[in-house]
Amino acid sequence: MTMDILSLMIWSGYSVVLTAILVLSILSSTWIIYSYRRSGEINTDEFKALYGTLTEGVNTKTRVGSFWKILILIRWTLTMLSLVFLRESIGLQIISLLINSVFF
Repeated sequence: MTMDILSLMIWSGYSVVLTAILVLSILSSTWIIYSYRRSGEINTDEFKALYGTLTEGVNTKTRVGSFWKILILIRWTLTMLSLVFLRESIGLQIISLLINSVFF
């Protein structure tokens, strides 16, 4: 096995692990906000002390406002995935980034 193939395998595995961690963190953040919003405790001091950075500076009275930072994180994740995994096909990269910018 040459060094190029080994390096590619290591970095590919590394990116898969980081993507999995990112997806799990997005899902856990979504669940935290959803559970506190459902119970009506999203504006309490306890929530702000523990998870205040998830909703800092946004309107938590609306559903979209509560999840705004998570939506932005999903947009950045999709942009990053498009740039990394579609680096060999520029046309698909441009189309996916266009779709990403239109929907977000």
